[in-house]
Parts: sequence; C-alpha cells; structure tokens
Amino acid sequence: KQPAACLEEWKKNKNKYAPIKCRKLKAGEYCELHYFTNKGLDDAKDTVLMGEPDMLVMLPDANGAHTWIPAATVKDPKASAVVRDENLSWEQFLEAAPHILSMMKVQDWPDDCINMHIQFWTALQNHHWHHALDPLKQCALLLYQ
Repeated sequence: KQPAACLEEWKKNKNKYAPIKCRKLKAGEYCELHYFTNKGLDDAKDTVLMGEPDMLVMLPDANGAHTWIPAATVKDPKASAVVRDENLSWEQFLEAAPHILSMMKVQDWPDDCINMHIQFWTALQNHHWHHALDPLKQCALLLYQ
C-alpha cells in the first residue's frame, strides 16, 4: 500500500522529485544535451536522491570538521564531465535527441515546439554533410544545432 502512496505523491508533485535539469527543461530554460545521452542519464540515475529537494548531507570540510551541505550541490566524483552540445559526437547526439524529446512531452511542452525540434533535428540528421567523409562538415552540423 505504501508504494502506491509514494507513486501517487510522485505523480502529484513530479517536479518536486525531478532532477534539476528536468526542472530547467520544464521552465523552458537551456539544458545541455549531454544530460540526455546514455552516459548523462546513467550519471543522473546514480546521483539522484529520492528525498526532499532541500535534503542535507554531512561532509567533512578542509579542516576535517563535518558540516551540513545541500545534497543538490554535491557532485558525484564518478560522474562524467558535462560535454557542450557542439562537442558531442554524432552517436551522443543521436542518443540524446529522443530522450530529450520524451522529457519535453513529460514536461508538457506544446506540441508545436516538440514538432519544431523533431523537424530541425531530422533535417540535421538527413543533411548530406552528416554522411560526409570530412569530419569538419559533421562538426559544423553539431555546432549549428
């Protein structure tokens, strides 16, 4: 019975339990595609704390004394560095695009905005430079997006 209550609470307040990047996406703010690659999603899954957004964790400071720090500010040392959109590989871009589109739907983005992204990213994927032997042409497409 308790898991059902937790699920109901999550459905009512899904933004409260969403990772920071999902909240940014909900607000229409810029969010790097890296967070929606397979690696970025794995990092998020490993670091998400299923608790209140203002949860605190105790960590030692430089002097060895323990202090309380907001959990949202603590970065997992094993998490990968954020890759800027223009530095993603085509494989990473192709991983991220469907994931971010799914999250846009979950975050109730207007259908015309989602369709605009689909059309734009499809045009990039179908552009003849995507299949060019010159890696600079492929990089130019990723920079353009």
